[in-house]
Amino acid sequence: MIRILAILAIGALLRFQALSADVRFHVDEALFATFARNAAVHGDWLFSGALDKPPLSLYFSALSMHFTGVSVNPAGVLDLPIKVGEFSARLPNVYAGILLIALTYAVGRRLADRTTGLWAAGLVAVSPMLIGYSATAFTDPLMVLGMIAALWAALSDRPTWSGAALAFSFWAKQQGLLIAPLILWAIWVTPSTIPRLHRLGYFALTLGIGCTLLIAWDQVRPEHSLFVLASYNNNPERVWVSIDELGPRFGAWLAVIAAFFGLGGLLIVFARGRAVLPLMLYLIGYVIAHWLIAFNTYDRYLIPLIPLSAMVIGTGLARVPHFMLIAVIGVIVITTPPYFPDDQRARDDTILALADYLNAKPLGAIVYDHGLGWELGYYIGAWSDKRRVYYPEPQIQAIDALRNPDPAPRYLIASRAKNLGAWVDAFRRRGFIVGLVFQNQRYQVYRVIPPWADV
Repeated sequence: MIRILAILAIGALLRFQALSADVRFHVDEALFATFARNAAVHGDWLFSGALDKPPLSLYFSALSMHFTGVSVNPAGVLDLPIKVGEFSARLPNVYAGILLIALTYAVGRRLADRTTGLWAAGLVAVSPMLIGYSATAFTDPLMVLGMIAALWAALSDRPTWSGAALAFSFWAKQQGLLIAPLILWAIWVTPSTIPRLHRLGYFALTLGIGCTLLIAWDQVRPEHSLFVLASYNNNPERVWVSIDELGPRFGAWLAVIAAFFGLGGLLIVFARGRAVLPLMLYLIGYVIAHWLIAFNTYDRYLIPLIPLSAMVIGTGLARVPHFMLIAVIGVIVITTPPYFPDDQRARDDTILALADYLNAKPLGAIVYDHGLGWELGYYIGAWSDKRRVYYPEPQIQAIDALRNPDPAPRYLIASRAKNLGAWVDAFRRRGFIVGLVFQNQRYQVYRVIPPWADV
């Protein structure tokens, strides 16, 4: 008991330390946090807008914002300070990461023995990738928590709870269902006085109820179905990758796998035991599928494999003296640098400077937003009085701007990585005066003055 408590304490310390880093949201985090803030501040608990993810993680973030961040501002309305909102949105995933350590230990014990569970929990506790994602507002940590909870319940002869836990995972992110084959195996092989088909039926019943409730929730919303949008946003134009992509994709996925445990990943050579053979086959099949099918090579797509890999490694180290576990944990913590999901490391205060610049402009200012919608949507604040609009083509934007007689000031904004030449030229050809008025390391703002304006 002391050993697992020590592992939990180490894992909790590392995750709260990561949470304390002063890092701005990834673009997708900003989108999820904006939905959550709209619920916590504006009462929009059905998440109006183009949502392509199930709502569970957003609800957790919204509740966290409500209890740890929302306050009454000088204007007498509910508001959420920007950086406080970052902390609040990410906080639930920290607790999910800590619970994942405990569940990994429990599954390891069910698969093999207590020592296997300790090794698996220790590796999950110090996994750089899991620590990094625990300090984010992504939907993946809660999804993985539900997946491993479903596996534990299946191995514990609790098929009804297994279905409920997998439904929980599905409510966090659709990909949670990808662990279903492993759950079915666990239900099938776990000794029980209940017939196998009955257990499978109990599992299917609670999973089906959970999925049906999500579909019903989705139908209540006035917007397009989240499943339709998810299919539109993630459906590749082709199923299989081309031959010339195999090498680069293999290298990309290999780099992600190397981040699972840092130097601790070398311990995979000790993996052994028939008890985890289905896990190993699942891991191999999962990676091959993501290698050959035209999925995006997002690092978070492999997060579900980390606790499973830890269990596989743990079986091979079960006979190693326990004091070596602390030594391995110490080596991983000392030698492995922090892991920042995607390009989160580069997220600095430049987006805050851009938001401050725009917020200082007059009421109703028109902002032609070229590619910053999700990110700026959060950082411009919950009560922005600016009108942000998006156009897919420069000519359409310029023509529509010419037809709009509104005298409010107008601005064209984008990342500095975007070439706005075509957009600026389209404005100028129709008589607009366009000039650069703000830029920092990452963002640029042009003032757009209509031809009829008094300058």
